[in-house]
Amino acid sequence: MSENSTQQSAFQKASQEVLTYLAHRHPMSLWMVTRANGEDWVVLASQDNFYGVKDGQIFPWSDSFCSRMVRGEGPRFAPNAKAIEAYRLAPIGEQFDIAAYIGVPLYDHQHEFFGTLCAIDPCVQGDDLGESLPELELLTSLLMHVYEGEVEKSRMERRTLALANDSWTDIQTGAHTQRAWEHDIRTADLQILTTAQPGGIIVIYHDFAAADAAAFVANLQSKLGGSNRIYKMGTHEFAILMSNIGEVKQHATLSLLQAYTQRLSIGYHSRKATQSFQDCYQLAKSLAQYSRKVAA
Repeated sequence: MSENSTQQSAFQKASQEVLTYLAHRHPMSLWMVTRANGEDWVVLASQDNFYGVKDGQIFPWSDSFCSRMVRGEGPRFAPNAKAIEAYRLAPIGEQFDIAAYIGVPLYDHQHEFFGTLCAIDPCVQGDDLGESLPELELLTSLLMHVYEGEVEKSRMERRTLALANDSWTDIQTGAHTQRAWEHDIRTADLQILTTAQPGGIIVIYHDFAAADAAAFVANLQSKLGGSNRIYKMGTHEFAILMSNIGEVKQHATLSLLQAYTQRLSIGYHSRKATQSFQDCYQLAKSLAQYSRKVAA
């Protein structure tokens, strides 16, 4: 995905068009498309005429009405949210005056949770707003089709670039090179602007000989599949970029390395909402260096 297209992605444009349409059809004071990223709840797009919420704003996910809705503790539509205990006790209600709430979760085709399409208002609403839930569910499905189309387009563009660049694969180990890393980390950081994608970095220091390093990379990559990529960052350093992957799957990737712990020094950092993937790399590298020092 190019820098220019990321700045105004199809998903971002579709999200704003959906919110504009909903704000006109159902005049709640705040409509949002959000993403849950670990403990963070990120506003990807908003249509606000009361609360002062901005795109890119971050709230604690656990404080939100949406977190309770997704867990099944509260309904998708609450014309008088203060009558619902789960919503009345939600900490976000101390920050915003919320009388009415409606929200629908966003899931990808693998039923991985992404975020929500939701709205709030300081006034109690009529029950007729609840009749719009099927419409919201259809719109969330369409939004996720747009999002996944962009993800697949980015993968295909990256694959094409990799095939055209011999310098993207290290001949000795089969890992991706630092040149490939520079492209991929830049792309991942740009995509944060529109999708606040979760992810993390693992940095590995090893003492393998060249042949053993190649076998390690081949074995690990076969278990990781295509979602994670291994890069040779130095003579004895590998990095794994986990882009658009939640914390549960990040820890699953980390657990694959346990069989090699006697020969590896590992540093891991999961991306927080205010961090770039480059930030994650530096933090993970520091942890790996510390682990290596302790083991020496």
